[in-house]
Amino acid sequence: MKETTTLPIQISFDLSDFMFIKIDEHEISNDIINYAIVSQNGQPVRKGQFKGAYTQLRVTHLSSGRYNIIFSDRHENEKKFDFIKEADTADSYAVYQVE
Repeated sequence: MKETTTLPIQISFDLSDFMFIKIDEHEISNDIINYAIVSQNGQPVRKGQFKGAYTQLRVTHLSSGRYNIIFSDRHENEKKFDFIKEADTADSYAVYQVE
């Protein structure tokens, strides 16, 4: 079994629209990073990839609920974050990371 290490990734959110992603190590900031947003029941909601030290993902399309976002690189290193999107009002949402 291949030993994997944790990717040096941080995420943060604005009030509702975007997830901001920061790669903490210059060595991998030029690599392609894959991501998958998965619902609590294990259904893939969104997949993609990005390259660079900073990027943002629009999350307005997500329904209220709990999700995981999983990042991986070409060396099979992974990092996972849990987050929740909740409806504040009929047309306003809050998104936050679960510790």
